Amino acid sequence: MQNNITPITLNSAHKDNALILKRYDITNENVHPVSLSDDTWSHLKSIPWDEEKWKVLKDEIEYCYRSGQWYGEVATQFNTEIMDENAIKSYLGINPLKKTVLIFPHIFWDATFFWGEDVFNDYEEWFRETVKLAWENTSVNWIIKVHPANVVKNIRDRSNAEFSELTVLKEFGKIPDHIHVVPADTQISTLSLYQIGDVCLTVRGTVGIEAAVYGLTVVTAGTGRYDRLGFTIDVETREQYRQILSEIDNIEAPDTSKIELARRYAYGIFLTRPVLPESINFTYSKSREAKLTVSISEKAREDIFYCKDIQLLENWIHSGEHDVLNA
Repeated sequence: MQNNITPITLNSAHKDNALILKRYDITNENVHPVSLSDDTWSHLKSIPWDEEKWKVLKDEIEYCYRSGQWYGEVATQFNTEIMDENAIKSYLGINPLKKTVLIFPHIFWDATFFWGEDVFNDYEEWFRETVKLAWENTSVNWIIKVHPANVVKNIRDRSNAEFSELTVLKEFGKIPDHIHVVPADTQISTLSLYQIGDVCLTVRGTVGIEAAVYGLTVVTAGTGRYDRLGFTIDVETREQYRQILSEIDNIEAPDTSKIELARRYAYGIFLTRPVLPESINFTYSKSREAKLTVSISEKAREDIFYCKDIQLLENWIHSGEHDVLNA
């Protein structure tokens, strides 16, 4: 960027054969690749919103979860099933008289740590402090969901190392009854947890968008993605974070306007931003290895420049916009 060269990032989206691209310059150098530019967000806030759009979004999320495609690049939902509210409460031993707080730790060495500014020094310090506060506060149920990508990353690295989150948990000793740990290789779909949760804790994970869509209160501990847009509680200091968690049983549920904002944002991330290639097709195997298979389409073999995705990308590159939109 300092040499007037335009960087463009390319990432897998939330499902097979879907890509997310973002253009960077000095005005957005510290935002997450899977976020919305100011222009995209302004557009999404201005369009009419109705139950039909929410249904389309909800169907997209639930289809990708049920089919195992949800972030299949790291097999996040391999071999999982969606459980109903009563079944999952019984299975985890949740106290139905208390609110439930969902803690979604990041993989400590994940590169997403670098997108934005963090309240804590790193993901590990945030998790350790969160666990400490959960240990002390027995007024709510706490569910710690170990990141499912740990399994795939260990397989790819040919490693048998203990997951970092579990190493931190061991520091605290025996887990008390008001805290429940859901392992990385659980058969419980993450989508099930939103049914029983009231609050979601994350730094900047995708789970924050999902949880807000389903009406949970989301507390973020870092900038750079979907914070400060009107549908999350965004912590500024460590002291504020500790205060919120110490009184988390009194935290208010989001109103309908905040939930709508979250759904508009999610609509942009999961339906407007992903490019669905016509020139290639790529899928991830529904296995712990999440192996990538790529094929070139017949249309691309004949003339790649007639493929809609190539034309879309060409027009976007010339446009100067930060986000490429498929609609």
